[in-house]
Amino acid sequence: MNPFALLAQRSRRERLLALLLSVSLGLGAVWMGVIQPLRQGISRSEARIEQAHKDLLDMRATLARLQALEGRGVSGNLDTKTESFFAIDREAKRLNLKLERIEPAGEGARTQFSAAPFNEVVKLLDVLSRQYGLNVTNVVLTRSEAGRVDGRITWQRGRK
Repeated sequence: MNPFALLAQRSRRERLLALLLSVSLGLGAVWMGVIQPLRQGISRSEARIEQAHKDLLDMRATLARLQALEGRGVSGNLDTKTESFFAIDREAKRLNLKLERIEPAGEGARTQFSAAPFNEVVKLLDVLSRQYGLNVTNVVLTRSEAGRVDGRITWQRGRK
């Protein structure tokens, strides 16, 4: 049977109600199927653009720091005392040096070690100076046994 004929048999109130329901369903379908996905896509695009802009600003700032470090003859990129602290710890572990103590001190750190191979201590001094711009401000080394030393080293960033 024809839906319009069925609708024609109903009262004026029921026809108005059916029309109102049809319009509501149609608008809901357009909203859920077209408008809402477009709005979500625009929001995601705006968020990606904002994040890309922040990343670009960070990259420019990092570039400026790297250029400043290159001008000083330093190839590393340390910003804070915690980064200095972690750089010392990381490089010491890489060289198999067991640091008994490492603590932040200003823009650097203080380290203490026992029975460390002297050659590895010298390598640590070189790596931290060349790659990270950390220089020794105070050093106390005592021979503990053949080829090994006990000591304390204080590091500061950018000082000679």
